[in-house]
Amino acid sequence: MQDGETTNGETLSEQTNTTNGVAGVKVILYNASTNQSIGYNTTDAMGDYVFTDLTPGNYYVQFDLSTLPGGYMPTGTNTDGDQTIQEKVMRMVLTGRRHFVSITAGQQNYSLDMGIIINPLPVELTLFEGYGKDCKVELRWVTESEKYNKGFVVEKSIDGINYYPIGEKAGNINSTAKLEYTLSDDKVALSGYYYRFEADRFGWYRNDI
Repeated sequence: MQDGETTNGETLSEQTNTTNGVAGVKVILYNASTNQSIGYNTTDAMGDYVFTDLTPGNYYVQFDLSTLPGGYMPTGTNTDGDQTIQEKVMRMVLTGRRHFVSITAGQQNYSLDMGIIINPLPVELTLFEGYGKDCKVELRWVTESEKYNKGFVVEKSIDGINYYPIGEKAGNINSTAKLEYTLSDDKVALSGYYYRFEADRFGWYRNDI
């Protein structure tokens, strides 16, 4: 996980993580010449991982995106290597794979990292409301923009703790227009409920009423 200060030391071989990263992410090492996996490691409490005793050659790593905690997603990588940052971002988001590096005898390389963000927002929300009408609860929400938004799952709760889904609405994937969504809940018997929706991107964005 990158922020303003993630390394110390003056040379690449001396760089270590000085801020808390994401623990428990599986990192798979590949031989870039054969595309064969050599082994894997798991990031520690600081978000660090290391592979030792490698023979000279070309290597790349793949971060297992399924091992990221809920609500986390990759944002790209640093700007080293021969790819543009846009190419790296797309490759990381889609595959979790970094470009390869060449290791010579006695060399250390700590450049293969992954940027991560928490709770990415696939929608810019301006309204989420609910009101009773004709023995139903009418839910309405408005988005100003959507980015990679596949859709919404609306959930309901009696106590504000335990939720269950009551309906889905397809999103507009990518949009910069103002869009309005509605959903009716006709299974009402009590005086009040809690509602929330989740918008599906690579992680989840949640909003409650």
